[in-house]
Amino acid sequence: MTVKEFLSERIAMANPSQLVEILYEGLIDSLQNARLFLANNETGDFDFEIEKSREILSLLIATIKGNSDIAINSRSLYVFINQLITEAVNTKEVKKIDDAIKVATPLYEAWKELSNRSINEEQGSKKVSVIAGMTYGKNSINTHVVSNEKQWQNG
Repeated sequence: MTVKEFLSERIAMANPSQLVEILYEGLIDSLQNARLFLANNETGDFDFEIEKSREILSLLIATIKGNSDIAINSRSLYVFINQLITEAVNTKEVKKIDDAIKVATPLYEAWKELSNRSINEEQGSKKVSVIAGMTYGKNSINTHVVSNEKQWQNG
């Protein structure tokens, strides 16, 4: 299995918190690659990795919903990381990339922990059994399930 196939499969099977975790992994990998290319004066590859990291930051910003304190702080951190990346591009300082990695790494670790907890909760939760298949109307298809408590729920 190639790396692309593995990543595609991982994305297809991921829950929402795991998808954010994967984005952080990609961000940190891109920043580490950019750091290496900057240190070796490989500007073409450096520019590619910088563009990739900015695209990932824009995806992370797109995951933020609402104006809670967490949402506002997350946006601020993403803007700060982007500012560090811009400074690295303008000054060609490896330290700016290192600083961006230092900011992103604890965020990644937090999302990884959240993903692990959500997986453990899913595995520990009660099983839901499908009792009836599907019902359908003119414009919709609905599934119905009954939980262990024998209460009908829309699937």
